Amino acid sequence: MLTRPEAIHPPVAEGPDAFAGAGGLLLAVSGGPDSMGMLFSLARAGASSKNDRRIEVATVDHGLRPESSSEASMVAAACAGLGLVHHTLHIETPPKRGVQANARHMRYRLLAACARERGLKTIVTAHHAGDQAETVAMRLAHRSGLEGLAGIRRHSNFDGIGILRPFLDLAPEQLRAFAADGPSVDDPSNRDRRFERVRVRQALDDRSRTRLLRLGARASELRTRRELARHQAILSHCRLLPSGHAAIPLAALASMSPLLRAGLIGDLVPAIAGSRHRPPFAARTRFLERTVAEKGATLAGCRAVVRNGNVWLGREWGRTGPEPVLLTPGRSAVWDERFVCVAPEALPVGSTLDALGDDKDRMPHEIPAVLRRAAPAIRYPDGTLFEGPAEVEWLGFARLAQLAGQSADHGPWPGVYAN
Repeated sequence: MLTRPEAIHPPVAEGPDAFAGAGGLLLAVSGGPDSMGMLFSLARAGASSKNDRRIEVATVDHGLRPESSSEASMVAAACAGLGLVHHTLHIETPPKRGVQANARHMRYRLLAACARERGLKTIVTAHHAGDQAETVAMRLAHRSGLEGLAGIRRHSNFDGIGILRPFLDLAPEQLRAFAADGPSVDDPSNRDRRFERVRVRQALDDRSRTRLLRLGARASELRTRRELARHQAILSHCRLLPSGHAAIPLAALASMSPLLRAGLIGDLVPAIAGSRHRPPFAARTRFLERTVAEKGATLAGCRAVVRNGNVWLGREWGRTGPEPVLLTPGRSAVWDERFVCVAPEALPVGSTLDALGDDKDRMPHEIPAVLRRAAPAIRYPDGTLFEGPAEVEWLGFARLAQLAGQSADHGPWPGVYAN
């Protein structure tokens, strides 16, 4: 067994509420035995709890197999029996390359949009100790370093919506036991050796899984210590603007240790550029050397400009700037992997979330002009700016605020700045 026997109890039934602060929950249920175990576990725990937390369920139909539609219907029927609202979400264009990684990204985007539109704060997944061991093994094989060896995070964020994985300490057979008397489906891709995770899963035995979990737990402790130092630096020295910019006093940056400096930039650059991964350590070091020398620098889609004793960080404009995204009134849309917008109901068809571009002078001039162009703006179909209030959220703010232990809830933000 990968965990102590008493861990078989649902996390919401133990000691302090594992979901404290999570708000309404959206359970991501595919219909497999793991996610069905989560569904029955949390549905039963919720029914016996005095907590009136709202729970809804979503199934993503990837369209990769003919059976996917009937599997979503099976989950919907199970939810109806439990008295839970169910949503079937469809991926319109299934990925052809990097199937598992790209399908995962599309899945979380749909889940986050559903959660936001339904007023739910947290997505809950059924990742368990077996998944954690496999992840550590793969990252060990790829020499991912401390960040990789720490494995799957219990708490994370996608498109501004929290993600909670409460079953990471539970063995897969224990999680599946909650759905022993209920329906579930068998996805053949879980046995397809073309995928690295499947090959790793089939190669591991209980002893190696236990060792990998211990390694991951130790790496996670060390990662947390480093993050605490970086988080304190964010709280003490960084100004984070809802326009997707950050400012750090040059003197403060220069006074930090090289490791802390590089770690801080590793957090800020992906948040500002909208990228999924931290740049390599060596690239961060070169970027910092040029920045501290006040030469200006770019890194992974982020540009640094020194002005009046501050290092300003913003999205690099590039040759043409980010592509606009069409908005549907009342629905959420993600632009440039940096901002999410719930479009106002009054917007006409054809309106977009786009870059401020040549309208950059509408923003405070404290921000260097070269960094203002990539700020977001809602535009009418004719290209003119929408001036009314709108929910435009910088996803990097939510990412950094969560890492720094702060709330990511900062309310609506006007479509453009005024001078």
